[in-house]
Amino acid sequence: MHLDQKLILDSCFEISIEFPNSAPFKCKTRVVRCEECPDTAGKDFYSVSLEFELMDEVKQATLLGVVSDLIALNEKNKKR
Repeated sequence: MHLDQKLILDSCFEISIEFPNSAPFKCKTRVVRCEECPDTAGKDFYSVSLEFELMDEVKQATLLGVVSDLIALNEKNKKR
């Protein structure tokens, strides 16, 4: 993702991801990459990668289901 603030590598925190037609998905993450992006508009932006911390099987299945549905919807819209 892209953020307007720098995150410290290996820092951990909880995030909430909002998917269409679904309850917010909350999980714990760890920062694995944070690189400054080229300045194009006078603002600092950072490209950030997060790693999900271990989650139980129910949370994994929920996330997989939501992401699978979004991929299928995207593929369907491409065919139009």
